[in-house]
Amino acid sequence: MRVALVVPDLMAKSGGPARNVPALAEALGAGGIDVEVHTIGPTPVAREARVTYRAAQAQRPRRLGRSAELMANLRASSADVIHAHCLWMLPLGYAARAARERGVPLIISPRGMFAPWSLRRSRLRKALAARVVHPGAFRTAAGWHATSPQEARDIRALGYRQPVFVIPNGVETERGTDSARSYYRDRSPRIDGRRVLLFYSRFHAKKRVLELMAAFGEIAKRRREWYLLVVGIPEQYSVARLQAEAERLGISDRCGVLDGLQAPKPYAVAELLALPTHDENFGQVVAEALGAGLPVITTTGTPWQELNERGAGRCVDLADFPGELDALMGRSSEELRRAGERGREWARATLDWRTIGLQMAEAYSQILDRWPEESR
Repeated sequence: MRVALVVPDLMAKSGGPARNVPALAEALGAGGIDVEVHTIGPTPVAREARVTYRAAQAQRPRRLGRSAELMANLRASSADVIHAHCLWMLPLGYAARAARERGVPLIISPRGMFAPWSLRRSRLRKALAARVVHPGAFRTAAGWHATSPQEARDIRALGYRQPVFVIPNGVETERGTDSARSYYRDRSPRIDGRRVLLFYSRFHAKKRVLELMAAFGEIAKRRREWYLLVVGIPEQYSVARLQAEAERLGISDRCGVLDGLQAPKPYAVAELLALPTHDENFGQVVAEALGAGLPVITTTGTPWQELNERGAGRCVDLADFPGELDALMGRSSEELRRAGERGREWARATLDWRTIGLQMAEAYSQILDRWPEESR
């Protein structure tokens, strides 16, 4: 079997897909599947012999992912299945057109874009994209890939009845390196001797980083041993904007803000990860933190309610987040370490990339088994 994975770009600033799609490709390749990764712009070096990256040149408007070369590459592909990891952009339109022309099935990963909070934003632009940018892609898709049961429900709520395969993203299960610890201690020397609460995500209103800073400011009046480290990709908010917010809240001596774009992952310097997000289809940072042995507090807008049953952190309603965060920050370092170890064992058992690759390969096989013979 040969599979074509399509993603607009693999730049770190693009978030989860930039990490997950190459990792999925490598996992599929390790499982014996030939993989083409079609994208625009720079690509990593393939580690698996069965993985090939096909980089295309961008054209204006770049925001839509326009690239005649990407379309040409997909038309020339010999893939049996095309799997697009994007919505509202031209690469999905290219993938759908190539699939129709070549008579092969198209699978779509919404990557959180069907979540109610996301759909409410720029509703008109997204409706226009569905009609003009990638017309017919949703209707003609042979199947959908959801990273959580909640995302599968979001797909069904929009009326789509094709098969939906629920397969999470995988994670590495390494806590971190000494070099990562040194990196953050050099840039935020005030974390030395403090207990570190970590925010690690895009600087966007969806992630509720401003609300976290405000909640921390109140809690830290009582729990002065804690330090909030805010690391992420500047997007809606800049580093300077968040630093100014820390000043306004009076926590600049207990809160550091760093651009994480070219930085190592900061899990190794923290005791607890906080993600008070409105919604997530998966929440890659939650999975990564668990894999690194870090307990997590997040919201019921993510698919991580099992944190509560596993004793690996808390998944709570937005209204309850500040109180639950206070309670977790009141636990001893040893209690949080044990919670993190429970989370790490859970991640090892369910989120190993090789296991995820096998599950995805089975999904592709099922789609091909159902695919009309006359379309091949």
